[in-house]
Amino acid sequence: MEAGARDFASKYLVKQLDRVAFQVSTAIARRDTEAIHDLRVAMRRFAQGLVVFRPHVGSRKPKKIRRALKQVMELAGAVRDYDVALGFVSKMGSPYAARLRKALGVERKNAERELIESLKHWVARKTSRKWREELEGAHFTRIPDELTPAEIAGGELPRMATAFLAWGERAARTKSSAEELHQFRLAAKKFRYTLEIFAVLYQQSIEMWLPLLKKVQQLLGRINDCSSFRRLLSRLGRHPKLEAQLKLKERRRTAEFRRFWTREVSESAEIQQRVELLRQPADSSRPLKRPAGRSLSSRGELVLVAHA
Repeated sequence: MEAGARDFASKYLVKQLDRVAFQVSTAIARRDTEAIHDLRVAMRRFAQGLVVFRPHVGSRKPKKIRRALKQVMELAGAVRDYDVALGFVSKMGSPYAARLRKALGVERKNAERELIESLKHWVARKTSRKWREELEGAHFTRIPDELTPAEIAGGELPRMATAFLAWGERAARTKSSAEELHQFRLAAKKFRYTLEIFAVLYQQSIEMWLPLLKKVQQLLGRINDCSSFRRLLSRLGRHPKLEAQLKLKERRRTAEFRRFWTREVSESAEIQQRVELLRQPADSSRPLKRPAGRSLSSRGELVLVAHA
């Protein structure tokens, strides 16, 4: 028998919070690019769980938690932007690369210090433990006793999928702005993390979405890296040649995303079928049958696959 939605929501949120607590400790100890990236991902997954289950909680606590998470994620995002910029500079052959690398390194250290101070404050106040106690005893008063996780997923995921596709169509237009592409990237992440919340209920049908979302995130992330570096450069003085190179790289990467979206989504005859499959989560006692579809290969290409 399927677990009730109240139990499902509480267990998921506590599990993700425990992951956040682990990544906080890891980031304090290591302070490197990978640790800070993993911290941001853990916090985003936890935050999205709070968003998904927020309508069913009879308190304002999730909103307060998300606000606190946002403050830390912004600090971690600043460090990440410097790491991206340093990655670009390391590949430069220009005479001022060493000077720029030094300036970015100083800024990165300052951003890191601010983040670590915030994380240490988090630990000192036992923030994770307090939130855990609150979530374990959370009053999911708006979830009827008979409501199941599958019913929540069957209502939430098709809506998000439809919105994701509509947003993608707008973002893939030639006149879409860098900000529109950035916002679509955030929407793709939220959709992906929500799919992952309910993945256990869908079995194989989730595989029709996750590779596509990962590829979209990858393409849009590469565009955002250029934009982030350009914003940092504007604070560090004029670098016309480098700025021109970044603009060209950003245009090429944007064109690559648009070609991918048009070929694999806009012109796909099966994309609406994927939306419909989300309306009915699979019974965990039997494998889900679905027609042949397309999935991303390990090289990021879409290939035909047969589904049992």
